[in-house]
Amino acid sequence: MSHWLYHTEGLILTGWPNGETGRRFDIFTDRLGRITAQATGVRELKSKLRYHLQELTAVRISLVRGRGDWRIVYAETIQVKSFNLTERQTIARLFQLLARLIIDEGRRRPVWQEIFSAYHFFSQTSLTTTELADFELLIVWRILTALGYCQASPPLTPFATAPWSQKLISDFNGHRQAALLVVEQALYHSHL
Repeated sequence: MSHWLYHTEGLILTGWPNGETGRRFDIFTDRLGRITAQATGVRELKSKLRYHLQELTAVRISLVRGRGDWRIVYAETIQVKSFNLTERQTIARLFQLLARLIIDEGRRRPVWQEIFSAYHFFSQTSLTTTELADFELLIVWRILTALGYCQASPPLTPFATAPWSQKLISDFNGHRQAALLVVEQALYHSHL
């Protein structure tokens, strides 16, 4: 019996042990949406996938659909920047929010474009503590807007689709309170 091989890019949200040498991963992918995939033998020292399948990283993966679950057959790390502790905490909070908001499989192209472009920008740029807080709020607002939990109000409209840059983040600082109010209301009304 032949199986289809799916090639896609993804962000590894979380991972947990599965059996003696395996791991399961929650991955938000470009083509498939959020999936749970299994990698057999990845916890062994001789595993080639071991170093590519790390939490909070962007990967290029190949998957096979097995009996009811996905299996990872190939993985390659896309971004190889080592983040400091505060940057890792920021990424972890964003990925945790994604895991809460997106609960099933299904392609969500606008959300993928937002989070992947933000991740790419974040891995290429050094941000100050204030810029980091503004970046986190802006990406959360953009994700909620892409998912339909909130709408772009007039003062925030220019930030909805602008490409990521440090100028965008510094301009956003003046609208921080308005965005914070919108994000808090959207999360409250989503019951998450």
